[in-house]
Amino acid sequence: MMIHGTGTPPYSTNTNASGSNSPANAPPPYSLFPDQPQQPRVTEGDAADLVLRYLANDLGYDQRNRTSVLERVIRIHNAMAENAADQLVLAGQDDFAAKFPKLNQWIDKKLSFLNHNQLMEFAFASGHFNEYSQAHEYNRGNLKSTITDFFQRYFSQEGLDSGVTKLDLLQSTNILYQNSEQLDKFTEVYSDVSCLEVIKAMEESADSSNFNFPAALPIARNIGISWRIFTISLGHPFNSYYADQTYNNCGRNILKTMLTILHDFALRGRPTEDLIDKLTPTFIGRTDLSEGLAKALQRS
Repeated sequence: MMIHGTGTPPYSTNTNASGSNSPANAPPPYSLFPDQPQQPRVTEGDAADLVLRYLANDLGYDQRNRTSVLERVIRIHNAMAENAADQLVLAGQDDFAAKFPKLNQWIDKKLSFLNHNQLMEFAFASGHFNEYSQAHEYNRGNLKSTITDFFQRYFSQEGLDSGVTKLDLLQSTNILYQNSEQLDKFTEVYSDVSCLEVIKAMEESADSSNFNFPAALPIARNIGISWRIFTISLGHPFNSYYADQTYNNCGRNILKTMLTILHDFALRGRPTEDLIDKLTPTFIGRTDLSEGLAKALQRS
């Protein structure tokens, strides 16, 4: 993650009489409690290290998720900043448009017909639900901007050839509405591909090789009111608290909730086969979904 600061550093460093560097306008000392002696505030560098260590060690966030958290912190910081000069600018997505203008224009022109649910389902089926979540959060629900942002992230990871090939999931997993308008637009997606910039995979996606995302997609679509019991049946850490928190974080949207839960399940290295038993009468009685999943895994 690259960050560009638009303001000036809060203080500069000078060399004191002993030859060591110290802040010229250092923040004042502090004390947690009034009756305690004041302690010098930690340096900004040390504070940054503490934040990263806390995210990694205490909260267990990996590199990808730390990036997402820090991006959110920056957005909150910018919203609270009284002066524009104190805001921080994230660099990255604008670079994509500059480096690959034809591909960026193609994304805006060919893929903007997708609705929100279709974008979510494709992101999940293609193994890029985390990229969808980041794009949706960053663009605060603006669908057009979210689509552009998501596919920039998607092609950065997949590269052009693999990325275009995986677009077939839009049709093979029945994400598209089976009407002439959407099918015609899907056909147009493949036009002009040969004129696009050749882009190689630039980023490494999360390893979920044990999980078949397209095969699991029908569960998220059709689980209905049984979603909570199904989630709890998955075992630790998918307990009732996790289920309710995820549901609320997803705006009480069952489809988004289940896509998030199944994505988390996959990221923990759990195989798709583990879901079959949880769909049987022993748990939620959705034999249709368990048999459908078993058949999909046999065909893959």
